[in-house]
Amino acid sequence: MAFLGAAHYIKHTFGEDTLTRIVEDAGPATQKTFAKRIDGLGLQPYESFVGLLRSFDRHLGAGDLAFCKSLGDFAARKDLQTVFKGYAVRPS
Repeated sequence: MAFLGAAHYIKHTFGEDTLTRIVEDAGPATQKTFAKRIDGLGLQPYESFVGLLRSFDRHLGAGDLAFCKSLGDFAARKDLQTVFKGYAVRPS
């Protein structure tokens, strides 16, 4: 889910072109992850996520990784909404 939240944040806040540039700059592991549909429940290499965050900060932050906090806040809220929706439709 971390990849989906991060991708959603970047795409909807800065545009799809920005997401494409960030992924292209993130390295081979991240590019491989984004080359196919990302399963929100599947496991992805940690190296891929680190590459995405570092590239995100290089393109949109100050290089100190502080900008990644805004990404984490957004992704956490999005993921929690998804979990709450799942509980809401689940029978007791």
